[in-house]
Amino acid sequence: MCTVSLLSTPQGPRLVSNRDEKRTRPRASVPSLRRVGERTLLAPIDPQGLGSWIGANDLGMFVTLLNQTTQREVAPVAGEQHAARPQPAMRSRGELVMGALAQPDLDGVAAMLAGLSALEFGPFLLIAVVGAQVLEARRAPSQQAIRVERSPLDAPRVWSSSSLGDDLVVRPRSELFERVVLSSPAPHSQDVFHAHAWPERRAASVMMDREDARTVSTTVCELLGHRVRLRYTDRWYPEAPSVSEHELALARAAVSSASRDAALHENTLCPPQHRNLPR
Repeated sequence: MCTVSLLSTPQGPRLVSNRDEKRTRPRASVPSLRRVGERTLLAPIDPQGLGSWIGANDLGMFVTLLNQTTQREVAPVAGEQHAARPQPAMRSRGELVMGALAQPDLDGVAAMLAGLSALEFGPFLLIAVVGAQVLEARRAPSQQAIRVERSPLDAPRVWSSSSLGDDLVVRPRSELFERVVLSSPAPHSQDVFHAHAWPERRAASVMMDREDARTVSTTVCELLGHRVRLRYTDRWYPEAPSVSEHELALARAAVSSASRDAALHENTLCPPQHRNLPR
């Protein structure tokens, strides 16, 4: 249950995630630093699964994950749609985000996923971004393997999921994304998209709210010079959300790579009319 969007900026990729969760799930911790192998990671932690749904590492890699749902129960939830059938006990999908962030590059992420048993995890979509390259790894409900695809970040993207069934939210959120972000690609329009809610369709909204679940946080991952910044909005108390910013210094190897990617973006990916737009 999430909405994720990805935008290319002159500084590098900008990844934003609205995390939707059951009201009974424990409150996650704010992003913190931790060392895994040779990598330093910055990520919020889910106390139930002890993994994460989004984070960054000191090489400038961003990783996020959405659950995938296609089957629904007959009994309605919140008087509207139907709840997803409960999954059998499996390993936490949050482990996949932490494992991916421990890798040195997208090749390492693909190799890590290839070494896993897909059936140990519930259906998921994992997205990893380095510079202008995107890796998508999907374990669909009907699949017994993880399918990995790579592509250039040549246009803004959006992904959506819902425990009511992904098909119920993908189209309306994608159409909204097209109107708000694709028409004017900039960090401000991306933030407007992630704050949007339809008063008459709160269960399908990007800022989701229904009887059993709601959007509990918004995380922004972005590059600022030689540092990664995560801006974390904790919506545990919806009437008084708290915002905190957390930074991670890039390793030397990532600094030169980020400089090359910024030059590539400026020369080939960013149309002149979209440069230097206000934040």
